[in-house]
Amino acid sequence: AMFLLGVVGEGRLHYWRLFFWSLLRRPRQFSTAITLAIYGFHFRRVFELHV
Repeated sequence: AMFLLGVVGEGRLHYWRLFFWSLLRRPRQFSTAITLAIYGFHFRRVFELHV
């Protein structure tokens, strides 16, 4: 997921900003932030495939 979101994905800049922002400013919420980013990526892919 990190490869798809951070290297290949078109929103990679936003992913890395979220990654470092949450790691530095909200370390307790880091795993939640990354999990939600992965969920968002998944739902965007599902939407593109079915619409």
